[in-house]
Amino acid sequence: MQAIKVLNMIKLFGKPIRVNKASQDKKSLDVGANLFIGNLDPDVDEKLLYDTFSAFGVIVTNPKNALISKTKRGKKKNSWTRNLQALRSISGEPTVLPSLSGETHYNPSMEKPTTPTPLHSVFSDPPSATHHTVRYKPHDLPSAAAFSVVGLPAAIPDLHCDSQIYANPEGRRPPPISRCSPLWYLLSLHHRYAPLEHAAIEGNWEVAKKFLDDDPSAKTARLGPRSMTALHVAALKGHVQFLKNMVELMNEEDLEIRDDRDYTALEYAVIMGNLEAATTLINKNWRLPNLLDAGGDCPLGNAVIQSGLVRNAEMVWYLASMTVNEQVFTTNLVHALVITGYVDVLLYLLERFPGYLSNSKSNAAALLSELAETPLNFLSGCRSFELPFSVRSNAGDPHKAPDFIWRIQEKKRRHHCAIELVNLVCGQIIKMDAIEEGFMGYQILYRATTSGIIEILRICFQLCPELIWVRLKDKDYSLLEAAVKNRHDEIFKFLIRDKSCFAIDSSFYYEVSTTLLHKTATLAPSLELLSVSGVALQMQREIQWFKAVEKLMYPTTVENTNEENLTAWELFKREHKQLAEAGEKWMKDTSDSCMIVSTLITTVVFAAAFTVPGGNDSNDGVPIFLWSKAFLVFAVSDALALFSSLTSLLMFLSILTARYAEEDFLKSLPERLIIGLASLFFAIATMMIAFAATLFIVLSKRLQWVFGPIILLSFFPVSIFGLLKLPLFIQMIQSTYGSTLLPSNVSEM
Repeated sequence: MQAIKVLNMIKLFGKPIRVNKASQDKKSLDVGANLFIGNLDPDVDEKLLYDTFSAFGVIVTNPKNALISKTKRGKKKNSWTRNLQALRSISGEPTVLPSLSGETHYNPSMEKPTTPTPLHSVFSDPPSATHHTVRYKPHDLPSAAAFSVVGLPAAIPDLHCDSQIYANPEGRRPPPISRCSPLWYLLSLHHRYAPLEHAAIEGNWEVAKKFLDDDPSAKTARLGPRSMTALHVAALKGHVQFLKNMVELMNEEDLEIRDDRDYTALEYAVIMGNLEAATTLINKNWRLPNLLDAGGDCPLGNAVIQSGLVRNAEMVWYLASMTVNEQVFTTNLVHALVITGYVDVLLYLLERFPGYLSNSKSNAAALLSELAETPLNFLSGCRSFELPFSVRSNAGDPHKAPDFIWRIQEKKRRHHCAIELVNLVCGQIIKMDAIEEGFMGYQILYRATTSGIIEILRICFQLCPELIWVRLKDKDYSLLEAAVKNRHDEIFKFLIRDKSCFAIDSSFYYEVSTTLLHKTATLAPSLELLSVSGVALQMQREIQWFKAVEKLMYPTTVENTNEENLTAWELFKREHKQLAEAGEKWMKDTSDSCMIVSTLITTVVFAAAFTVPGGNDSNDGVPIFLWSKAFLVFAVSDALALFSSLTSLLMFLSILTARYAEEDFLKSLPERLIIGLASLFFAIATMMIAFAATLFIVLSKRLQWVFGPIILLSFFPVSIFGLLKLPLFIQMIQSTYGSTLLPSNVSEM
């Protein structure tokens, strides 16, 4: 019955076959049976079936074909039977079944088949000539077949052969099933060690121990289509106790067994981030972390790569400390350590294995090039103080610092180690006299400038000052041009402090077509634009860059035209046309929303001035609480709210009616928006003060306990508005008044 369950609906030559037990065997056989195979493809002939199933056993007798002229539906079909010896087990020992063969004869001239007549045993004499044997022609292809199989385990993975496994464009008969196919695995490989595999998957040591007591060699047996051992499975599933028990039964060499992916059990423990399992395996065999797989990777490399998904610094440091083979320290490992941010581990390994840098000039240059393309390893390349992962946790230990403190400390250590690493590599390059190959061959300075890593430039210029005059041969760029093109203001300020930097760029003083100002006129990279919130502020930043470079240019070169006969300012307006339109829309939308609030505040506070709290004296019309201090607070705050809301309203109205020229985004429009937001914020605050003073006048004598909570709640809207608009307000002030791209002594340069 197990064979029926396994074979039924498995695709053979593109069609799922149907497997049933022959009628004469349904009650008498438990281990195997004559199986009737139906729904065969018309292209499947006897030779194909013979070649296919001979891969699983020895066919005892030649296939027999019996033609059924018509089925119940009146369609013609072919069927045939054949007998197979029992399938070989995983150990290769054949198991001979008792007589399971039989044959059914049909009368081709009848509408329905005749009563089945069993054949003699396969071990007895062949059937007598008196039996009517149906002859068939070579073109009569079978649509059904029968054969003998043995029982298989109940739990079989749902694997199917590829429907195109026998595709042959030349029209020749397809080959038999490969021993690497899933069908071969189902029929001949899996069934013997299935209990051990299931026990390893479930972590059931009792079942596995019983199986290993009966068959001690099974501890290194290959399980499943991946050729894993039980140790591999336990490491992959994370069953630590099962793995420890298996390790006690195995020797050191057994732990080095690899599966079809060339992985040891340690590498699966590393992939799963199971430090306890990895420690158990390495304590048994210290060579495991120093072995390379077919791809040249080591367990440490796999741990580093997996840390991109789940940060596991403890695993990485443990494997690094257990690494003693310098051959493990490959370029792939160095690359993985750099891009994942384990520069502290890399620095530790370079100190242990200095030959990686000293024995090869290219290794040092390649490492520095990798560092120049990973800005997150340096302070200048970080845009926030948050790490995307948590390195440690203070859960259960109140004496530990909070997680964000650990994250800041981890980031500072990462930046410090990155700088130490750059110093080490640059010093090694200069020591080997490989400046040309190291710094310019790999375009390290250009990559560092493009990435905005000023730390690398400072170290390189300190060790080799003449590098500041480097001009990239393939791109014809100077470092100053690269800094301007990528909008890295810190590098720009750093470079223009050295007056000699101007000497290497002839476009400052000579009449050339495309000047540095033309390159500034192009649109900034999208990543740099998105670092500024608000499209109008992005446009403002672009104009600031243009004006800063314009101040550095020689006066006669400012109006130079490029190959398209465009000056730098004309090119700027063309390149930033869409950004200017988007900035105009952003300014108008912001002004519209804020102007509605200003209008409401103006209306409310204006009406409140004539409907004073407590009312007026009926005789002279003077407010009843005129001499109250609370009334004075109300009057002053109401007046201030009215004046500030009107100011805000006028500022937002002026923004809506502005001309929106490119120059307006530099000062005019941002200043109006700053004044409008500041006035609006002040109007909201003073309006709520007037409201609180009114409540105090009305409720102070009767419901004094209500006054406190209401006063606190009255400041809630002010806080909400501040949280929503204050970041934008602060950034606008910094961008308009606090941001400068030129040093203070620019006029002296």
